[in-house]
Amino acid sequence: MGIKISLCDFSDVEQLLSFIDSDWKKDHIFVRDRKLFDWQHKGKDNYNFVVAKNEDDIVGILGYIPLAQYSSILAENNELWLAIWKVKDGINKPGLGLMMLKFLNKKYNNPSICSIGLSKQVIPIYKAFKYQIGVLSHLAFFNNGMDDFKICTPDVNNKKDFKSNDLTYRVCDDVAFY
Repeated sequence: MGIKISLCDFSDVEQLLSFIDSDWKKDHIFVRDRKLFDWQHKGKDNYNFVVAKNEDDIVGILGYIPLAQYSSILAENNELWLAIWKVKDGINKPGLGLMMLKFLNKKYNNPSICSIGLSKQVIPIYKAFKYQIGVLSHLAFFNNGMDDFKICTPDVNNKKDFKSNDLTYRVCDDVAFY
């Protein structure tokens, strides 16, 4: 019997988490925090992972996050954010990772595929699919009214007084961003 590609059934979730722990990253946050894993990847009918199985063993995974699961407003965008993508070492099936991506594209009717934190291995794949690839700009504003920062100590020139400047901002609660 050959390799079968499908969406991850609820009955396969323990095996999926075991694969993440043994073949992706030991003690990954999803392995340690099932509530977080379920929040990010549990769909209505399955887990949001494509799995490749040889017999009953998972040999490849491709995680994705459909933005529509967080807001029905986003459903019309048909947008998926890719997550963990791994084929088990030693699997002699060239192109299995690509087959999983093609399966996902077909299953979701050619969705908009998004991802951040690309590895050097996937960039040529995304280019072959004619995906737009770029570098994400990182910006941060630091509140001039604070002095105790937990992750960095900003240069005084990078701090802004939000009450008296030309910056505009808006506090949003439960709003979809496009």
